[in-house]
Amino acid sequence: MSPNNNLIVAVIVTIAIGIIFFEMVPEKSMWSIPVKQQQGHVITVLGFGIYSVLLMHKQEEAIRNDRTTTTEEQKHLPNQQSHKRARILIVDDDPDMTLTFSTVLKNNGFKEVDVYNDPLLALQNLKSGIYRLLITDLAMPKMDGFELSQRIKKIDGKIRVFFVTAFKVNYEVLRGLFPSADDNGEIATLLGEPGEGGRFIQKPIEMQDFVKRVKAELQ
Repeated sequence: MSPNNNLIVAVIVTIAIGIIFFEMVPEKSMWSIPVKQQQGHVITVLGFGIYSVLLMHKQEEAIRNDRTTTTEEQKHLPNQQSHKRARILIVDDDPDMTLTFSTVLKNNGFKEVDVYNDPLLALQNLKSGIYRLLITDLAMPKMDGFELSQRIKKIDGKIRVFFVTAFKVNYEVLRGLFPSADDNGEIATLLGEPGEGGRFIQKPIEMQDFVKRVKAELQ
């Protein structure tokens, strides 16, 4: 065999060994030549001829596989925090109460919380589809919570409502205080809905229990 043929055979054998070696190297092993992302392309540090090219292709394939795996995993992750993205409206003529409720909710992950101390202003600024939950005081000077809820539901029929009250959560008591609200049996219906106290939250309430009620309602 001539020297030229020997050289060709040696080159072919070397390339074959290189291909086998780099196919066996783990994608994230210490043998990998560092790569970095630049303008959407994979750039390799200068290596050793054909081996650098082979390694570059191997690393590009590993990056594509990692991205595909991550995307597929994200599709199947449970959306356990979706309730915390819900926007909440709090209406109470007592600024201390709106501040307390909003602060507690925000500290527990509810970032979208709007407060009003004037029910008329809350009604004026309301737009359909913005809020998932209304938390309103019952006894307010300009408009009680029942009337506010009824008028808000005419704008947004999907919004859920909690009524906050210092009065005893009892049908006879509430009916005596707000007779017009029970013309169509609304109070009895609200009291009878699932959950402790139905649609009512009685003050004072432990903030931990308050957050649990809100989470349960939005989930």
